Amino acid sequence: MIMYERRTKMIGMMNRHFNEGIMKVNTDDFCHVQERALERYGIVLSLTDIRRITQQIVSGEAPVEYRRSNNIVVYKVEHEGINIYPLYSHKIGYVKTIVTKSMIDKWISNKKKAKRYRSRHGYNK
Repeated sequence: MIMYERRTKMIGMMNRHFNEGIMKVNTDDFCHVQERALERYGIVLSLTDIRRITQQIVSGEAPVEYRRSNNIVVYKVEHEGINIYPLYSHKIGYVKTIVTKSMIDKWISNKKKAKRYRSRHGYNK
């Protein structure tokens, strides 16, 4: 986990770069994405890496791995030879977090269980 002092220093250094280019990035969400990538994959993502990932998603290069709703979608993106799964919000226009394949599989499993429960107990009539 990134320590508070380092996090505030990073935010101060990055603020001047956020409105450059094609997309804006929220500083808190950037730090969260960076922390989750380090925690779940052991990789360090920079601002340019996250912008590149976002550009791949916006341009349609990254395939959809799982759709949580019309707004929240998980994509499959390759970064330095590792497949990572960024959770992208179309409503706000940037990556919210990085998830693992096992988390996606768990969401799919729970969705199937809920559907079976609803059909067995008469909710789908």
